[in-house]
Amino acid sequence: RAEGVKSPKPAHQRFDPHRGNSPLAMLIYPIGVAEKDPTGVLPPSYYDETRGFAFLRNRWKDWDDIQVTLSADAVKNAMGWDQPDALAMNLLAFNTRFFGGHAKRGTIGAYTTLLVDGRYGSGKSLGKADTCEPAADGAYVIVDGGATYAELKCDSVKRHLLAKFASGKSQALVSTLDRIKSAAPHAYAWQGNLGNETGDDGVAASGGAEGGRPMFLLKGRNEGFVKGWVVHPAEAVVEAKGDPLKINVKGGDADIWVVMWVGQGAPPEAAVTGAGLDSILTVAGHKVRFDAKANRVRTE
Repeated sequence: RAEGVKSPKPAHQRFDPHRGNSPLAMLIYPIGVAEKDPTGVLPPSYYDETRGFAFLRNRWKDWDDIQVTLSADAVKNAMGWDQPDALAMNLLAFNTRFFGGHAKRGTIGAYTTLLVDGRYGSGKSLGKADTCEPAADGAYVIVDGGATYAELKCDSVKRHLLAKFASGKSQALVSTLDRIKSAAPHAYAWQGNLGNETGDDGVAASGGAEGGRPMFLLKGRNEGFVKGWVVHPAEAVVEAKGDPLKINVKGGDADIWVVMWVGQGAPPEAAVTGAGLDSILTVAGHKVRFDAKANRVRTE
């Protein structure tokens, strides 16, 4: 229904027209079946254990829905084009692709991932599946960079993703924590490709500081925004003057902890207490902290 009679798209773009799918889509159209909202029926997260791929969605209503993905890229595609996708993330909300992927373009700036010394792995390299812990309002996902980051002379790289969806509103708290182990020093860049592989989808980016931490703000359609804070390290440098967005950190072993609030209207302000991974960020009534014993980002 979303792609058929309920679609706001022009008629020729409805019913999944690519690759000649329209006849099949209309043949299996659910005539005589009562509408039912998938929200609350379909879970807010789906995880492919083999590939290490997680898809999270807050609801199934309209173009203001929030969708997040994270990939380990743990399986080699034997046919067609293949690009490295370990740690790759997407974030779509409010009819805007805030963070997108590279598609068939292998240029460095088209990736939403972690770069090491301005580089990324080869198409032949793979990551590893790790963990997905589903929740009623989102999920906690960990992916392992595997051989993709071993090629870049890192001993271990893992990306944590926490997504917690609000109830009754299209809002979300999304946090990433990149845990990097390396005997050699590197220049790391937490990179977000704004829009898709060919443009920024109209996303306006800006940066600054708030609560004693580096901050960035992305604005899209439908009054939508993504506001992020680099909780740790406090000395990280945010590049938010264009596409892609970058958070730059130098060192050997490193942890890059970013907390984002996804919503509409006026972006909230955040406060931060503490230092390092013992910091606590408070935003929109939520407290976000790192539980070192459990090795998890927590929110309450």
